[in-house]
Amino acid sequence: MELFHTTKCVYNIGDIIKIANFTGDYCNYHINSNNSWINDFLDETKPAEEPPRRKCIYSFSLLRHCAAYIGQREDATEYNFYKIEINAQAAHPMCLTDVIRKAPNTGLRTKLRSEYWHPTKKWRFKEFLGTEMVILEKIETIPPGWFFIQDDYSFDIKTAKRMEI
Repeated sequence: MELFHTTKCVYNIGDIIKIANFTGDYCNYHINSNNSWINDFLDETKPAEEPPRRKCIYSFSLLRHCAAYIGQREDATEYNFYKIEINAQAAHPMCLTDVIRKAPNTGLRTKLRSEYWHPTKKWRFKEFLGTEMVILEKIETIPPGWFFIQDDYSFDIKTAKRMEI
């Protein structure tokens, strides 16, 4: 599946990156942050064909979603963007990780977790999880405005809020 990936790592076209030797900065962030419980919670019911969230390579279907993911970080200029081939199985609504973190009760978190792994709604900002990627192309230029575009993510947050009713 051809998707897009962003990282501080520098790769060459044709490089094959496997999770066993992957050192992506977001993996370290999620492992070391106060939000690491979300990965464990989601993984409790993950389909067998999906990799664990703590041990995967994340990618996006749209390049502008990579840029929006980096957003307004102070170190945004340190990120590289790549078109990749990845062994991802399915798309997952990325916003649900934030919504689960803020959910007021276990029942809602469980409902949101099910939607994450088995989406039934129309989601726009989707993440893909894989364990191996091949670098197809380095994207040299990202339109600066893309780092601030949150329309698809905002749409998904509104969709998730409707699930809370």
